[in-house]
Amino acid sequence: MKNGIDVTRIKGIRMVCRKCHSEWMIPLDSTNIPQKCFNCFSIVPSEPIRDALQGLARLKSAAASNHKDFQFDAVIDKYPAV
Repeated sequence: MKNGIDVTRIKGIRMVCRKCHSEWMIPLDSTNIPQKCFNCFSIVPSEPIRDALQGLARLKSAAASNHKDFQFDAVIDKYPAV
């Protein structure tokens, strides 16, 4: 892996509330997605988060399979769009 992040290192996603700036981490294997921000009680978009967690878990599983011809890594944009 030259320029990527080893997918097997992914533990979950970090959530940041845009209203109050509270943040928390949701593990990949979480079955309990919060419905509201624990600080300001803004509604959390739980369905897209659940989909993202499941997708990341599947990618991590594929990476851990040690396929003989391929390896997986994550590429993160160094300069995110504004």
